[in-house]
Amino acid sequence: MNSMSPELITGCLTKFESHDVSREDLERYNGIVAGRKPYIICFTPRSGSSYLADLLTSSESLGAPGEYLNADLMDLTLQHMRAAGYAGRSLIDYLSWLMQNLSSANGVFGFKVSYFDWQPLIACGLDKVLFGGFKPMFLYRRNILKQAVSLYVATETNLFHTNVPIAEETRRRAATLPYDPEKIRNWIQHIWIQEGAWRDYLRGRDFLELDYDVVSDDAGSVVSAIARFLAVDLAQDRDAKASVFEKVRTANNDRLVVTFLEDPANRTFLKGMLLEESRFAGQ
Repeated sequence: MNSMSPELITGCLTKFESHDVSREDLERYNGIVAGRKPYIICFTPRSGSSYLADLLTSSESLGAPGEYLNADLMDLTLQHMRAAGYAGRSLIDYLSWLMQNLSSANGVFGFKVSYFDWQPLIACGLDKVLFGGFKPMFLYRRNILKQAVSLYVATETNLFHTNVPIAEETRRRAATLPYDPEKIRNWIQHIWIQEGAWRDYLRGRDFLELDYDVVSDDAGSVVSAIARFLAVDLAQDRDAKASVFEKVRTANNDRLVVTFLEDPANRTFLKGMLLEESRFAGQ
């Protein structure tokens, strides 16, 4: 394969020195993929992907599905990899190292990705070239309004995850964040666009749909369903709820949701987005 044109080098691809994909590179990479059971979790923001990934990692049978194609997170990932001996220059080198070092003992390897991180790979055809053999899953959240409010609170206060210490000031800001209908509407659109794009992309493919509500209420059943989808046996029975990630919802989140729905203008907005009433049920 020839090197990519400069206009196609976007997103995570900008992190690598080389953008050539030779036949030899691809054959070597395909050999690594063939020796594994690889999968992708396609997700929308604030759908519980970090919690789910932590559960899958702790199962010891389902890989360690990090957000390896997020350009904003890759510098830290590459820093850890280089400290461990990684010396690659291309995306194929990067993926090969990850599969060789972060697969579980039974050969399962996975990662999670948002649509906007995936889109540049679609544009240059690398989604099919490099990931055609990966089994896809789609994680979404039924209650898109609560999802958007969660994203609004997280982006305004930086209260994203509980796997790191949270300053009391951050918690206070989240608990008192004022109502801003325009920002919440923007986040609904942001999520809805990604969800629609993922569903269009996955249409006609064999994929496993994962519901945030089920992950929250019965994580063990979801881990088991993923194992069945990948045709692997779980290493052992583990406490599926034992995770460093917890919900960060505050009473203020619920207040913002109620206030949003009480405004007739927002009801009109939601109908204009072709969102059914069922999309405001659940967690």
